[in-house]
Amino acid sequence: MECLTFSQWLNGPARHRTGIRGFQICIGIATLFRCATEGAFASWLYGPTGLGIGSVVPLLGPSAAPLDGVYAYDAGVQAVVAVQAFAAMLLISGRAQRLGVSMALVCAVLLECRTVEINDGGDNLARLSLLYMLLLTPSNRPSVAGSVSAYLHNLGVTLLVGQVLILYGTAGLTKAMGEAWTHGTALYLIAQVDEFSLPALRELFEIPLFTVAASYTTMLWQLTFPIAVFSRFKLAYIAVGVMFHLGIAGFMGLVTFSLVMLGAELLLVDDPTHARIAAWVRAVAARGHTAWARRKGAA
Repeated sequence: MECLTFSQWLNGPARHRTGIRGFQICIGIATLFRCATEGAFASWLYGPTGLGIGSVVPLLGPSAAPLDGVYAYDAGVQAVVAVQAFAAMLLISGRAQRLGVSMALVCAVLLECRTVEINDGGDNLARLSLLYMLLLTPSNRPSVAGSVSAYLHNLGVTLLVGQVLILYGTAGLTKAMGEAWTHGTALYLIAQVDEFSLPALRELFEIPLFTVAASYTTMLWQLTFPIAVFSRFKLAYIAVGVMFHLGIAGFMGLVTFSLVMLGAELLLVDDPTHARIAAWVRAVAARGHTAWARRKGAA
């Protein structure tokens, strides 16, 4: 029965289109942020005498060796960053979405392969997601249930969602095997690292009860996330995820990672739910505007 239901889901209209657009926008903003902050140092990071010494060969195979030629000249890596910035703007604007996804994917592969040692989970998720997005129907094109394009789109959505759930499950299991997390001291230890903590909030994680509770809550939330998104608690878990990643951006300064993960949270919400949330927000905003107008009139 489950297999039949999933087959029907695949053969239906294109799914999660609103969430996908949100995910693309988040990846685009994260990519543009990196281009703006790292563009001036492109030669130092990726150039012939730069920090990176990696190659595309381990990922793509020996036949891709000629692509390493872009690292041989400073102008080559600067051109890649410029193309990546253009691709990011296409992702944000929603124009030429397949072109934007393709260009962003090629640039991400070239730059990440060059500096494998400094990539993070957000980089890996963004690269894999861009690959799956090649299957998607652009949001400005109609979708016909049962068509090949709709089937491929829904297959791409399945891969995207599966990748996010694997990421959360792996993160939770990794934490469960680490002594710092099982002892409840992980967030305290992270707070003591200058590069990954906000001094103004550091004292908060010196409170034993708070840091133990926060460490265990984070670990348990990630461990149960892949199951909870298929339950009635889905929106609650996603809401916690949004706050969690906003906290990471503010406390640890991992802006690009948090943006990509926020996009992944948006992806998990289906189109009808996005529509209901948008209607609720509009209703709340309208009531607020009416109340403000009445107060202004009474004054």
